[in-house]
Amino acid sequence: MICARTARATLALFSLALLGACDQPSAVIEAAPPDAGTQGRLDAASVDAIRVDVYRQDLAVLDLAGHDASLSDLARSDTRLPDTSASDRSSAGQDAGGGIVLDWVSVPAGSFYMGSPAGEAGRYDDETRHAVTLTRGFEILKIEVTQKVFSNLLGYNPSTFGACGPNCPVETVTWHQAAALCNALSDRYARARCYSCTGSGAAVACALSTGYSKPYDCPGYRLPTEAEWEYAARASSTSASYGGDLDAAHLVCEQPNASLDSIAWFCGNSGGVTHVAGTRSANAWGLQDMLGSVWEWCDDTWDREDYPAGSDTDPWGDVGGGIHPVRGGAYNGEAQWTRAAFRGWGEHDVADVSLGFRPARTLP
Repeated sequence: MICARTARATLALFSLALLGACDQPSAVIEAAPPDAGTQGRLDAASVDAIRVDVYRQDLAVLDLAGHDASLSDLARSDTRLPDTSASDRSSAGQDAGGGIVLDWVSVPAGSFYMGSPAGEAGRYDDETRHAVTLTRGFEILKIEVTQKVFSNLLGYNPSTFGACGPNCPVETVTWHQAAALCNALSDRYARARCYSCTGSGAAVACALSTGYSKPYDCPGYRLPTEAEWEYAARASSTSASYGGDLDAAHLVCEQPNASLDSIAWFCGNSGGVTHVAGTRSANAWGLQDMLGSVWEWCDDTWDREDYPAGSDTDPWGDVGGGIHPVRGGAYNGEAQWTRAAFRGWGEHDVADVSLGFRPARTLP
């Protein structure tokens, strides 16, 4: 079960193959998209189990480099990430054993706007746009972890869509299992483990190792922070998706969808199943399936509220508990949930049929 936090209630994001429950409501339903005229009020007649009030939120003035700044300032800032091509970022394939080669994309440090502008179609109120600076570069897997990679490193395959094949994204994965896979990668390439784990298989339980105050400090493989994920997904773009903005008439499963069809598997084009990873067009930095396909776990823990006000540097949600952000949308999700700014969440021990991940690593 994947969920999203809205202004005054918890919106349950419906999973086509597995129905569970979020904190509130106790019933899980398919949620209608925000209406363009009311900016997010769900029709109570069709969604009678919950009431969600998503309101338009004006952008706050951001404080950058010790002075008040308008939203245009960052675009003129010298700290803006250079718009380099995907070929400049892709690293050589990395042997993962069993004839498996992993391709990584190198992402340098830089600044960007995280969240969405107030007028973005499909926007929710926990997406306040704010300036974020990442002071350390990182590499991130070019595609999501596949069933073949997962089973080769951990010895089993939890996927519901096993029949999709070894090159399809692994899914039905808990946050703990994703962290355990990251540790297995660190072991293979003789890097420090980022997570302390107990147990094994589906019963594994993990947490960030106590030797690191933030995941950025660990030299091994780990899950990306929510900020790193959005930075990599946007790849210097400022639109709702790296295929362009969505419009109010294409927020659910409507077809055709000019912004998403070529870049993402979602409910409008997937047929309700997963597909071979890396078959949709890449973003400007060479990353594939950042939107659609399967939701991707992030490292942070989250209280399901909005971002802190103002600009931030190397952010990492560390509120404790077992709630983690999931990003990117999924094959069975609506178009609006594939927006780069959209924030879902999941409990760390829940393995949903639409949940996968991709590892990252802080670069020296």
